[in-house]
Amino acid sequence: MRRVRALAALARWPNALLAAAAGAAGACWAAGGRPPIAPLLWACAATVGLAAAANAWNALEDGAIDARAHPDRPIPSGAARAIDAKALTALGAGTTLWCSAVVAPGLAGTSAVVILLLLIYARLKAVYGPAANVVAAVLASLPFLYGAWAAGAPARALPLVAVAVPVHLAREIAKDIDDADADAPFRRTLPVLVGPMWARRILLLTTGIALIAFALFVARWVRTAWGIVPAALACGYGAARTARGDRGGPTWYKLGMAGAVAGLLAGLPRWP
Repeated sequence: MRRVRALAALARWPNALLAAAAGAAGACWAAGGRPPIAPLLWACAATVGLAAAANAWNALEDGAIDARAHPDRPIPSGAARAIDAKALTALGAGTTLWCSAVVAPGLAGTSAVVILLLLIYARLKAVYGPAANVVAAVLASLPFLYGAWAAGAPARALPLVAVAVPVHLAREIAKDIDDADADAPFRRTLPVLVGPMWARRILLLTTGIALIAFALFVARWVRTAWGIVPAALACGYGAARTARGDRGGPTWYKLGMAGAVAGLLAGLPRWP
């Protein structure tokens, strides 16, 4: 059981579940209600595999940084080994490619590109962290696209992706601010490049863009307000924590994302 818990932590199972929920929301959104069940399940499985692969590979690449900033994580704590991360990455990537191909050949091609970007993400962050943050924000927003692809209308997910990207980007910046001291010897992240003060200012600007996107979305789709408004407040609180130098801001962004997905699912037309 301890082994299972370590592997689940390595895959960051809450992130994988959130990816699956976002995939379901994207499918329901694109279908205008109930999407075809079989493609939806395959698409959600693809997002779970992708999240597991991304998180396991990131844990492997971040071993030295996590030993300084997050010693309780599976690899630095000794609960999991590097070989576990490699195996989980391969399994997750294979699952993603297989399940994507079942949904549509185009989605399989998209998944192949996404997996390639995931594998070079750490190297990109070592050279120029802000570019890596943008890549991570876009990739983290793609579960909506996966779900919409299952409904046969991937283009309909683009508004959801556009709203999600600034939220994920703000969270990536908040994570880098929290980990700036540990990142400094290894990566050229935003706070390392421009200093913590300017990084916090950019975080607030990015969060402001995210909150405006939330507001525009709620104005167009009022039924989602019950979940979107608390989500926006959670993100705002996360930004405020990071801006005043407190840790834990990224967790509030994650809670905001979960609330937004829940609000979106509840606000969509009822399934027959």
